[in-house]
Amino acid sequence: RRDPQLMGDAMRTAFEDWLAAEAARRPVVLAIEDLQWADRPSVQALDAALRHLEEAPLMVIATGRPEVEQTFPGLWADRDRLDVHLARLTKRSAAKLVRAALPEADEALVAQLVARADGNAFFLEELVRAVARDADAALPESILGMVEARLGELDPAARRVLRAASVFGARFWTGGVGHLLGPADAPAAERWLTLFAEDELIGRAATSAFPAETEWRFRQALLRDAAHATLTDEDRRLGHRLAAEWLEEAGEQDAATLAEHLDRAGEGARAAARYAQAADRALEAGDFERVLDLAKRALEGSELSPGLRGRLRLHQAEAHRWRAEYAQAADRALAALEHLPPGSEAWFQAVGNVVVASGVRGDAETAKRWSERALGTPAATEEAARARLVALCRAAHQQLGAGDLAAADRTIGAAAKTAGTLEAADPWTDAWLATTRAARSLHAGEIGPYLEGTAAAIRAYDAAGDVRHACNQRVRLGYGYVEVGDLPRAEEELRAALQQAERLGVPLVAGYALQNLGWVRALRGDAKEGRALEERALALGQRLGNPGLEGGARFYLGQIARAAGDAAAAVAQGEAALHAVESIPPLRTLCLAALARALRLAGRGEEALARAREASDARGTLASMEEGEALVWLAYLEALDAGAPPEERARAEGQARAALERRLAKLPAEHRRSYLAVPDHAALARAVGLA
Repeated sequence: RRDPQLMGDAMRTAFEDWLAAEAARRPVVLAIEDLQWADRPSVQALDAALRHLEEAPLMVIATGRPEVEQTFPGLWADRDRLDVHLARLTKRSAAKLVRAALPEADEALVAQLVARADGNAFFLEELVRAVARDADAALPESILGMVEARLGELDPAARRVLRAASVFGARFWTGGVGHLLGPADAPAAERWLTLFAEDELIGRAATSAFPAETEWRFRQALLRDAAHATLTDEDRRLGHRLAAEWLEEAGEQDAATLAEHLDRAGEGARAAARYAQAADRALEAGDFERVLDLAKRALEGSELSPGLRGRLRLHQAEAHRWRAEYAQAADRALAALEHLPPGSEAWFQAVGNVVVASGVRGDAETAKRWSERALGTPAATEEAARARLVALCRAAHQQLGAGDLAAADRTIGAAAKTAGTLEAADPWTDAWLATTRAARSLHAGEIGPYLEGTAAAIRAYDAAGDVRHACNQRVRLGYGYVEVGDLPRAEEELRAALQQAERLGVPLVAGYALQNLGWVRALRGDAKEGRALEERALALGQRLGNPGLEGGARFYLGQIARAAGDAAAAVAQGEAALHAVESIPPLRTLCLAALARALRLAGRGEEALARAREASDARGTLASMEEGEALVWLAYLEALDAGAPPEERARAEGQARAALERRLAKLPAEHRRSYLAVPDHAALARAVGLA
């Protein structure tokens, strides 16, 4: 429960595994009624199952009202969906129904009822009932009028029972209705409800949410709405307060249901607490849209404690972060920090959100400031210490990305020290530490420890049930195999990571998987697929507002264009990539080098040399580069060949040779040959006489 996503991911995975096992034994049909009232995570879980089990004998049959299209736009659109729309009754069918129910009716009356109903089966049924009760009564002009007329015909005591039932919503229980009616009238509730069922106003449910209670449902939402509308404001508030009271006693588990009743009863503080509980559960289920809605409702209350307000802001931050809405995530996390006690578990969680969201957006100053706050703030409890460790690991990743190795080393050291204070072993915090140390190895050019550490982190995340972070590390492992030239293994890891990221609904991780996979496919000779994958990554980066993802995709598109001899496209993508990553020093350096090579291909030698020198100078200011150092040296040497002073060329060649030798010395023996098979690495080796 430390990461609210773990339980939701585990539930979705278990559901899909169960469906796969059942479908392997025999064909499976899932029948779902009233889909418009389903929760989003369940609908998404079904969508993922339909996608991943497309070859299995699995069918989903769902019924719902037209508003299901507004509730779930594009629902299962890519799953070979077959729609069957329930059309209005034809005049012939409507007339047949009237004659069957009213055999004595003349043709004029039949025609009148058919015309009045206009194909609406419910309205026609109620019109027939009205005529059967009193053939001379005036017929209402609308469905609503018909419902109101039917309510008006009821005994006052019966109307009171129906009004009490309407407070609960579409479904209600005998005991609950009795609780609203009060001790004197409660015994009559079951008698009236049975009569209503006989008159087909309501229906008895096959099962009940509360086993000791009989559950009923309104046959038509219009009837419930009409009954509820007859309540005075005072009666409505009292009714919802009593409904919440009875539901709590009965064991209602849905905090949102309780919150809505308390909200309508004017119990703001109690409603906010329940909304917060509901937001907790929505976050666990991965229903981020609902998290934001519930938190917003809770925050509208004026009687919130600072701790509750901070917790709700943190929920908003985490929901926005998982939706890759980083500006909102940073804003809500900063708002949470105004209300949370420093050193608490929630405070460190909020700091981690600020650091990640700010770093991704290129706001290095905010990420740095809060990284230092986390470093200087002791944890108040054991759980807070675990949250501190994760926040420090998040900070270290941002520091590594910014090329600040000294700060990253301090932060990793503090995270390791925090791990040493924990009383109990924890695979989740072990995984975070392993991930961060692996990233540090990569920046030190130690690709072997990086691959080993990343694989260890994946195993630890798997042991902790954290499939999201395991998926993210598979992308990084795939990248590591690209770096050493093991392209088959890289593709295997990246395709698995992409499938898992799409299954979990993690767009940023999917974007980086696409970005790396596109380059792998291009290196393996399929430039067409490589370009298509990079364009998908680019679209995701633009939609998410992520400069690293957008710039990286453009960088690879430029590389693919250059390899195809398309100088104009290579230059255009190179310039766009450089613009996107202007605030990310390591990526900016890489993109400068790529642009230099593209300009040289376009015959713009002087501009190429200027950009290559700029890239070389920028490399010198970085403590390390996670990737692309070979490309920076290669671009510089190639540009120098176009008439630069011989002494500058000789000096650069010596430095590049030494850098390549250092890198080769740190590689495991089994990876040295494949490393030199990567085109940029091979070209650099030739340029410095190591081929």
